[in-house]
Amino acid sequence: MYHSVDIVSCSKPLSTFWLLQSIDETLSSLSYDIVYCQPVFNCEPGNEVSYCTRNKSRDTCTPCREGEIQPQLVSSLDKINAKCFSNKGEDECPLDELIPAREVNNPRCGIPCLCNVFSCYYGDDPCRCRSQNDRGCDFNMTMNRITGECEPCPLYTFKNNTGCGPCYYNEMEWQYVDSYNMLEPLTTKTTSETPRTTQRLPHSTPLAPFSTNFPSNENTQDLSNPNWFIAFVVVLCLAIVFAVISSVLAYFLYRRRKNDKRNTATRTHTGNAHDPERIELRAGAIHQDSDKGENELDETNSLMYPPQ
Repeated sequence: MYHSVDIVSCSKPLSTFWLLQSIDETLSSLSYDIVYCQPVFNCEPGNEVSYCTRNKSRDTCTPCREGEIQPQLVSSLDKINAKCFSNKGEDECPLDELIPAREVNNPRCGIPCLCNVFSCYYGDDPCRCRSQNDRGCDFNMTMNRITGECEPCPLYTFKNNTGCGPCYYNEMEWQYVDSYNMLEPLTTKTTSETPRTTQRLPHSTPLAPFSTNFPSNENTQDLSNPNWFIAFVVVLCLAIVFAVISSVLAYFLYRRRKNDKRNTATRTHTGNAHDPERIELRAGAIHQDSDKGENELDETNSLMYPPQ
């Protein structure tokens, strides 16, 4: 199960510490809930697939528990038949002609059995199985369990004997399959009985393919990748933080320019104003200068024209 991230909270002013802590918590939660496994391909009858619980480890084949059976060849790629099951038709399915089935497949017959392909029996009615008379099929051919016809092994499988049994997965060929186009979550249980999501692991080494499904849309593949989601959230948060910081800086620059213009206008207005006190002082100074000039003129006249 993918954990959601509260993207709305990213719109608040974030410190670098908070952002890194949030990303770390997200990565930790994702790594806990998703386990990447390498599949196992060929589990012989009598075994079941045990899905890994440790990241980047491998699924394994384990014997069926007491009271359960697995009559078919199974793998991690076959999620429906990968597990053992209780033998409901223990007394109704003779092992030479029939094999037990998980459920009743033919209501007309009414027994939980299938025709035993391993012994060259075929048909869709377990009460009326037909035999191929042990002729078997050639190399890399397998018998159709319904028609009894020999058919080529499916892609990336092989059969190195002439029996009627199923084909085996060829891991050496599967290693070249583009595993990034084959991702599908698979819910399993850990040892603590806590549901956990298991996913086939993309790889670049020649070990094995990691998938059970072939999505037809490349976008589906991208959206199922938690790394893509984490990168998207990180980029979005960083973009929002950058926008908030830019807005705050722009606001302070605007306020500063506005204050500078206001101070300049105030100084200009003060320098040109007609202050009454200043006018009165200037008038007094002019009056004093005028009186002084008149006194000097009288003294000059008295020197030039002394009184008779």
